[in-house]
Amino acid sequence: MGTPERFSPSADRQDDRMYPVAYVALLSFVVIGFVSVRSAPPGQRALRVALVYLAGQMFLPNRVVFDLPILPPIGKMVLSSTVPLLALASTPAGLGLGTKGFFRGPAIFIWVSVLGQLGTVRANPDALDFGPKHIVGLTLQDGVAFALLYFGTTGTAFYLGRALVRAVGDLKQLLEAILIMGLLQLPIVLIELRMSPQVHKWVYGFSVIGFANVVRGEGYKPVGFLLGGLAMAIFLFAAAAGAMALSRAGVRVWRFRAGTLLVPLWVVLAVSKNLGANVFAVAAYLASRFLTWTWTLRVAMILVLASYSYPYARSAGYVDVYKFTDWVAEKTPERAASLAFRFVNEDQMLARAFLRPAFGWGGYGRNKIFNDRGESSTVMDGAWIITLGQQGIVGLVGLFGLIGMPVFGWNKRLRQASADDRKFVAGVVLLHAFLLVDLLPNGYFLTLPAFVAGGLTGFRDATS
Repeated sequence: MGTPERFSPSADRQDDRMYPVAYVALLSFVVIGFVSVRSAPPGQRALRVALVYLAGQMFLPNRVVFDLPILPPIGKMVLSSTVPLLALASTPAGLGLGTKGFFRGPAIFIWVSVLGQLGTVRANPDALDFGPKHIVGLTLQDGVAFALLYFGTTGTAFYLGRALVRAVGDLKQLLEAILIMGLLQLPIVLIELRMSPQVHKWVYGFSVIGFANVVRGEGYKPVGFLLGGLAMAIFLFAAAAGAMALSRAGVRVWRFRAGTLLVPLWVVLAVSKNLGANVFAVAAYLASRFLTWTWTLRVAMILVLASYSYPYARSAGYVDVYKFTDWVAEKTPERAASLAFRFVNEDQMLARAFLRPAFGWGGYGRNKIFNDRGESSTVMDGAWIITLGQQGIVGLVGLFGLIGMPVFGWNKRLRQASADDRKFVAGVVLLHAFLLVDLLPNGYFLTLPAFVAGGLTGFRDATS
């Protein structure tokens, strides 16, 4: 039996070397973010708080964390939502959620996932051996750490969004913040399209992704301060879709019409070498131009129901993904090979996940597949299969329930709203539905889906 290995809950952190600029950035964000939220003008509170949250997500360093006793590692994903949430709670107005706001509606799914972590620990006390690799079993301390990490990332992002949005004007400010942050990414994206992803290394002193993972054809996939090109692409899509929704409401940003600001976003998204995000953007644009608000809501609900159905259909063999790869191979053989590789890995991960279906295998790499030499042969892509493997069906229901449920129940609530507001809210709901769909092929890189879910829930609370 080899040397025991206990991966950190933040196993993707860089290493034990010190990167002073990165740690200074994290500490500075705590101070600046807290002060910025506390000093937000009443009429611009949602915009200011959302910008603080998004700045943490989009500019703080990756894979650098503070390891404190008992607590899970604290890095950008925790700080970006926890700092503004605590700052908001310290204001005279507070969060305004009350006890029910922490448990009512979609928020119940946060607690499904949090308590599910304790079930995962109970189901995984055994150590695992793969040749020379030995991974110890889970303990109650691990369960508490995993639960706190989930609550500190996804949970706080949801509650932050829910506390921010009380009227349609707040929801517009939330989308305005996403649009502004998307525009701020454009220079970074253009630099990295030309010079390869280097900005994170220039600023913080290290890279977070291998060079082979950022090459696409003869160019590069821009990464910025995120964990991959897919994360950047989906955020640019969110900014573009936000511009579409704001344009329908006649909102101006920086004195420009939102529709005008859509142009540079879409041009850069088009050359960012991500097919899925561009397909989402085209679909959102067609919906904004040609569908009524009621049909836009119906399309959003269909997307969510399809997202809910896919994991079951894929697990039961009702979806023949390899026929799809054959069709893609006729168009683009390179992309078909990538899809086939992804689906083969999904099949392997599904087989392992269903050895412990209810609560999964937990963290520390226990859900991965290793060969006899202790080397991982698993490439994990979609958030759904990663969540199923780590937290089981309970964790998957918790994550997808939290993000998907705010899409439903808008028809009656919007009947009394103005025509522009109905179109705007329907556009936001559709944007959010696409964020859920993205969790099928891609990872849960940002807590943006939970944040927008909270915003929609807060607005729905106000219109009940």
